[in-house]
This record gives sequence, C-alpha cells and structure tokens, in this order.
Amino acid sequence: MNLFRIAFPASATGRLERAGYSDRCIEDAGAREGFIFSLFGENMPLFTIPCDDTLPPIGEADTDTICAANDRSCPWAAPESTPRDRHMQLVERIARRLSEMKAHSGIEGKIIATRVEVTSTTRTPSAIYRALTQAYPDATVFLFSTPRTGTWIGASPELLLSAASGLLSTVALAGTREATPPECTPAPWDDKNRIEQEIVTDFITDSLRAAGLHPEAGCPYTRRAGRVEHICTEISAPFSSPGQESHSSDITPLIHLLSPTPALSGYPRHEAVEFITGHESAPRYCYGGTVGYIAPGDTRIYVNLRSGRFIDSGRRIALYAGGGITRHSIPSDEWEETCRKLTTLLPHI
Repeated sequence: MNLFRIAFPASATGRLERAGYSDRCIEDAGAREGFIFSLFGENMPLFTIPCDDTLPPIGEADTDTICAANDRSCPWAAPESTPRDRHMQLVERIARRLSEMKAHSGIEGKIIATRVEVTSTTRTPSAIYRALTQAYPDATVFLFSTPRTGTWIGASPELLLSAASGLLSTVALAGTREATPPECTPAPWDDKNRIEQEIVTDFITDSLRAAGLHPEAGCPYTRRAGRVEHICTEISAPFSSPGQESHSSDITPLIHLLSPTPALSGYPRHEAVEFITGHESAPRYCYGGTVGYIAPGDTRIYVNLRSGRFIDSGRRIALYAGGGITRHSIPSDEWEETCRKLTTLLPHI
C-alpha cells in the first residue's frame, strides 16, 4: 500500500491539494499523471503514485500505520548523524578543490555539502504534517510514503517548475542567512551568497534556452523561508504543448534538465554530483530530488528540501540540510548554516 499527501502554498490556486493511495508505485522513464517524485541525481527515473479522486480520505490512524509499515519495508540503511568535525572537513576539502578548479580552468565552481541530523520523535507523521502546514503556509508541505522509499516529510521553499495557462515558471533560490526581522530592511548580501545565486540563475536560464524556450528573469530579491532567508529570482517562459501543458513528453525532459539545480548539487553539475556521491557522509536518497503533482493544465514540481525521512518505524527521523560551498567558504560558518536550515523542521518533530 502506498500513501501520499501534498499541500501547496495557500496563495496558489487550482487543483492544488490531493490525498489518495494506490497499491502500486510506477517507475517510468516519463512522468505520468498523479503524484511524482524522484531521487537525487542526474536523469533519475520518475516515480508516479496514481491519484484517484473517488477514494475516501485516509484517516490519520491508517496514515500512520501505513507509514510505519513502509519504514520497515524500506531497503535503505538508516543513517546516523554527521559529526561536526566530519562536515567541516568536507567543507575544507571542497573549498580546496574549487580553488584548484579556479586556478586551472578559471571556472568559479560550487558544490553543495549536506549533512544528516538524526533525532527521536514521539509525534506521528500525520501530526508533524499538520503542524508544518500550519507553521509554513507559504511553503509546499509534503508527506509521502512507499515501501521503496520509506516515509518522507518536508516543507520546501523551492519551486522547480510549474506549467499552467501557457506559462512555465521556476525560481532560482540560493544564498542563506538568518531571517531579517519583519520590522527591518534586509541588509545587502555578501559576495559569496550573491555568486551562489547568480550561478543558479544562469544555469536555469541556459537550460531553458537549450530546450528551445525563451526565459525571462526578474530582479533578485530577498525571500523569507521560515527562520532563514534566501536570494530569489523568478524566471518564466511561454510554454505550451499539444492538448495538455502538463503532458509528460514535454515535462519530463524539463525536469531532467533542471534537476538537480546548482542549489542542490553545484556547478559544473556533473562533476558536483559525482563528488557528492563519493564523499558525503550518507546517501541523500530522496533529499534533493523532486516532489510534486502532474495534472492536465496544472503541473507543479518542487525540490525535496527542508525534509527528513522517518526511520525505526517512525520512532526517529533523519533530517537533511546542506549549504553551497565555494572556494571562499568558512567551515564553521557552513556548519552554522545547516543548523539554521534544520530549524524549519526541528521545532515540529
């Protein structure tokens, strides 16, 4: 039995909130209509959980029972917390590698370093999901569970792409710092964070042009996401396909072009993904992949971010957090950045 539930931002419109279940989870080369997700990596297969609107709502008790059963069925090993020293050593290694890249090729590279924080919880997946939807009305809150992946929950601030009314939309989101108090004007961003965000913006616009689209990027602005804030650039392009804007033959190549963006992997992307796979303390699995919904005329795909995976039949949860490392990165600052990002979920676990 598979369960999924997804909540979109309160400000959005259309077919935006779905709940359903199925006895199958389809792995396909192309996305199909329904709830979709993928693992972190390049050209990863898309998994679809079909949605049936005629099904009755799933009660919380059944939801939590299914999640616990899927956690036990998941073949992936349960990760342990990443020690502070180990994460800082990884940051140092990345910074040296990027300095060498700059010296040899002139490329200003970036690699995302992710760590894991494992914590106990007495709250059920349903209770945490409900708390996140109340705490973060402007985020995309998701909960999905399958025997292949276990149970994942998150509150993502990052849209990968949406396609509706003949328009493709996405955002370049990068750079992180503690959120500015509402009564204050945000301070200018430093060079390290501005460079990170420019890399993501350029990657997205170049990728869309390569797909034959004509993207337009707005002006960068500071966007709050819980207790942190980022630099955000909104990007859009005219987009249509025969019959349905969300048809998989059009959407799937775009998902593969954009995911993972440099905000989740780095730049150059292929080299960054290879480094991440070989050097991080634990596999990312679904973290950094995609999560979303495809329906006729209304497709919305988000990045699996600010998220965690339930382990030990739901008694513990492994939270993931990362930061963009450049040759200018300071290891202690990067550790603190991951701590700030973990505050999205930790208060509600």
